[in-house]
Amino acid sequence: MQTLPTSTVLGERQLIRAIPSKHRMTRRLASVLAIGLLLSLSACATPRLEGRTEAGLLATACGQAYQQARDAQHAMTAKVPRMMRLFAAAAASRHWIDAAATCPQRFDEGTIRAAQAMQLASALASSVGTSYITWDPPRGGLDAVTSLNADIRALQAVVIAEDRAGFAVEFLAARASPHATLAISDDHKATASRLFSLARASSDTLTDPRRKIYSLDRLLANPSSMIDESTGLEVPTMAAVEISCAREEIAAADSAEFARTPATRSSLRILSQLAASRAARALIFGYPSFDAALFL
Repeated sequence: MQTLPTSTVLGERQLIRAIPSKHRMTRRLASVLAIGLLLSLSACATPRLEGRTEAGLLATACGQAYQQARDAQHAMTAKVPRMMRLFAAAAASRHWIDAAATCPQRFDEGTIRAAQAMQLASALASSVGTSYITWDPPRGGLDAVTSLNADIRALQAVVIAEDRAGFAVEFLAARASPHATLAISDDHKATASRLFSLARASSDTLTDPRRKIYSLDRLLANPSSMIDESTGLEVPTMAAVEISCAREEIAAADSAEFARTPATRSSLRILSQLAASRAARALIFGYPSFDAALFL
């Protein structure tokens, strides 16, 4: 099986231009209508940034990132060859993460949209005989990160989310729960450890929030499938564990105060990538991918 190299996702502009003319002609109109509908549904999306005209929004870094993400999302669902849709989905995931990091009120939307694009890219890659591995790097892609300019309380919450998920997956792997492996458990725990190291670099007096044990009551009763508390839907247990981890991480970033400086944008991009990879795992493991289940 071939692996899709990272460099192949860099030509999304050429890809979007390659969409048949009838799609290009309708792209702008469809984008405007879709954005209007998307932002009008409070249950499925984040509200429009107050006080911004469409032209004013597009003049900002946030508006540009958001529009690039929307264009790539349109391309990944267009009636074009699957390989082109794969490139577009990979590009969309990156652009949505940029939007999450750049736009003050769009961290959750950008992160979840990135996860949806990651899931589609993974499925399309399998269908064309390749693999899409860049969406879920080991230890959340934190190995090359030397510092995080982020709220300490937010980082502590993300550490707990990763460590709790690792503990849960280890238990599920021992019970032979579908999709649960010790490799995934170890990855969560290693990510938590790396995050704590980065957080402690900013505060020498920081107390380690990780625990030796977490509650397993719900997992004991439901090792294969369970009712998702957020939606009331029955989902695979591993999918529930991963989406809960992602939601905790998104909530932690949303609750923190971040000035959108270059340093904090870089840190938010890292946190968005991490949460999106966990949400994408949940989708791949069987969590519903439609908006009503994800935008709560």
